[in-house]
Amino acid sequence: METRPVIYDPTSKPREIYSGVPSFLGLPVAKNKEDLKLYDFAILGVPWEGGCTYGGYSSCVIAPKTIRSVSSRYTGYLPDYDIDTFDSLTGCDYGDTVVQNGNYELTFNSIREKYADIIEGGQIPIVFGGDHSIAYPLIQTLAKKA
Repeated sequence: METRPVIYDPTSKPREIYSGVPSFLGLPVAKNKEDLKLYDFAILGVPWEGGCTYGGYSSCVIAPKTIRSVSSRYTGYLPDYDIDTFDSLTGCDYGDTVVQNGNYELTFNSIREKYADIIEGGQIPIVFGGDHSIAYPLIQTLAKKA
């Protein structure tokens, strides 16, 4: 029947891993390198855990989602100093890097690629999540810029 709705499209790829996740502090979402040019800093999530040595699970994977969710209560205003960060800086949320559990090569290349977009665009990068191993691709990418 031609009027039946299509509910499964094998060629479709999801645009976002976690639907409905708010951006950090309600910042605008940058979808590509061109969008980044409008901002001074960019938030980048890395929901990665290479391996857990204590128990079977840690919060590294859900950290970017959780940080964004709890940040929805706040703004850039700092009442102790009576200043608003966003009076001086503009920022955006560049989403999460692509990760694949156990696949260091794919994940680290993804981190390098999205982090390079931020560095090459001249934005200040702020990275959430990931275990300690993400420092390697981040520092490696930053060193290439220097």
